[in-house]
Amino acid sequence: MRTRALKKKQTKTLPTNEPEAPSVPPSASTPPYAPVEGRREARRVYRPTLARSIDEIPPGLRKAMREMRDGWCRWPVYIFGPVGVGKTAAVLTLVDRIEGSSYMTAAEMMAEVRAARSNKLVNDTGYGISERELFRRLAASRLVVIDEIGQRRDPTGWVDQTLHRVLDDRINRPTILVGNHDLADLAKVMDDRVVSRLSAGTLIHVDGEDRRPGMGTIIHVGDRPKPRRRPPGAA
Repeated sequence: MRTRALKKKQTKTLPTNEPEAPSVPPSASTPPYAPVEGRREARRVYRPTLARSIDEIPPGLRKAMREMRDGWCRWPVYIFGPVGVGKTAAVLTLVDRIEGSSYMTAAEMMAEVRAARSNKLVNDTGYGISERELFRRLAASRLVVIDEIGQRRDPTGWVDQTLHRVLDDRINRPTILVGNHDLADLAKVMDDRVVSRLSAGTLIHVDGEDRRPGMGTIIHVGDRPKPRRRPPGAA
């Protein structure tokens, strides 16, 4: 399978304990791909309540993200790995620092497309946004991040068509997709055209343990049933 061969060639596996290394090849002078422009001080526009910090990003992933930002990674970039290793928090730290960036989950993207098709999508000032305008804005964004792709197969094929359109509109432009599956498994739930577009870019595999277990709180509600007392003299 062509995508499997490309995956083997291009995938970067980044265990969470990988030491950080210089991000720019020593012999290079000009980045071969589009850098992410529009830098600013960190400002949380998307998912502001989600805790994230550059210092908490695994060193290997932090290095790869700096290479993306500076134009040393071929677009699109697909970041994948098991749940809880910090993929979403990591890409949001980049989105926070890029003016004119867009972040959404695949489900949120489809909700906006549906709303635009039914003339129910409006901007902050109350003006309607058409489906054509929605895709134009995505195409014009400095950086687009689509999270949680490949969660399940869409029998209508609409999700695949939408992702394919976004990727086509953003050829060689800063675009990051995030999911849990490698390309072989992603091909089982998504269209081959989407997988092919991803295989032509940069694949970053983030490995490690789920950092969420033990972070939650267990609240016990209710009393245990008390044993009945036997009446005096009962056998």
